[in-house]
Amino acid sequence: MTARSGRLATRSGSATGSTRRVLSMILAWLSLAGVAAAMQTSDTAYDWPEALEKGALDLSSDRWSGRDRGALIAHLAELDPGIVNRFAFFFGGASEQDLAATAAVAAKVHQAVPRAIMGATLPELIRADYAVALTCGGKATSFVAGDITGQASGDYRWLDMSRPAAAAYYECLGERYLGMGFSLIHFENSGTVIRNSANHAQALAAYVQVAAELRRRAGEQGRPLYLSGDFTTAAALKLEAVYEPSRFYHMEPGYKRYQNRVPRPGHGNGYSYVLSLAIIEDQKAKLPATTAVLFYVDNWNDKEDDLRRMMELDADNRRFMIAQSLVVARQHGALFVPSLDHCVGCVAPRLVGDPCEILLDGRSQYDALTCGDIHTLRQNLHAKPAPER
Repeated sequence: MTARSGRLATRSGSATGSTRRVLSMILAWLSLAGVAAAMQTSDTAYDWPEALEKGALDLSSDRWSGRDRGALIAHLAELDPGIVNRFAFFFGGASEQDLAATAAVAAKVHQAVPRAIMGATLPELIRADYAVALTCGGKATSFVAGDITGQASGDYRWLDMSRPAAAAYYECLGERYLGMGFSLIHFENSGTVIRNSANHAQALAAYVQVAAELRRRAGEQGRPLYLSGDFTTAAALKLEAVYEPSRFYHMEPGYKRYQNRVPRPGHGNGYSYVLSLAIIEDQKAKLPATTAVLFYVDNWNDKEDDLRRMMELDADNRRFMIAQSLVVARQHGALFVPSLDHCVGCVAPRLVGDPCEILLDGRSQYDALTCGDIHTLRQNLHAKPAPER
């Protein structure tokens, strides 16, 4: 089956309560999207080289944060990043509620940093029970997991890009992101999506098709569009960037080369972690010279992922990790992307090294403002590497 289209259903000539709620969210989104799109134009936004020079910050998806981040977002103005990334990312699939909430956050981000490029993400894994209607091209289009996915992964299923409905799903979400003012769109885990698709060649062709279509739509609006993904699709999609986990101290054999634990006697818990030169060199070697490399704080397994490593540290060593990773990346032609905040409950509280990362309800969450890291970000985000002697 392919994605099914149709107008939102009504009963006895009047909208049901559920439909009224959806319509209200769509109207709210249209209003907010208009504001965001007006602010993000080719005349006012940083161009790509300027944005990279200013640095990038990640803001978590509203779905994972679950709280008001107005004060945190307001501090973006003093940090003045070139890119604010990742807050439109819906692991498991997006709903109208998700998109409406994200449009509201996008408007606040634009208000704080009107020239910054905003980055959104197209998800790689969809809930097995996913079934939504999203408004695209002026009509509601139904997307069901069985139409757009293939291989199972626990309670989720990998998107199958060899299915026409999957490409339509990406184009729909991309259209919505463009409408909110996003001008950096990321294909999450595209290499693994292709490997899990029924037909690898068709899946890659679909990615090329989606990339071309989104660039075309942005061009019609007189706006640039930048695309990111992983190294496996960088050349085929002509990506402006790849967005890779930092792998500070992963235990799998394939990642041990990137382990970079730095002893710091007399400082807090006595050690920190820093983005390794090895991972920067390895990633750059796989890419076209024109593709930027951005390393972020990944989370997927609190036994060893990047977020676990950051949150096991005390405040002093966490700030060292942020500052030095920014410096090392710049020195070697890459970017490290610090997190402004991260998901709630993704690291077990017993593993957390700084009390600022424990919420009142006992769960964990990192927040740069609550934990006093804004000064570290302000001092290091734009810092240029010292010239070699």
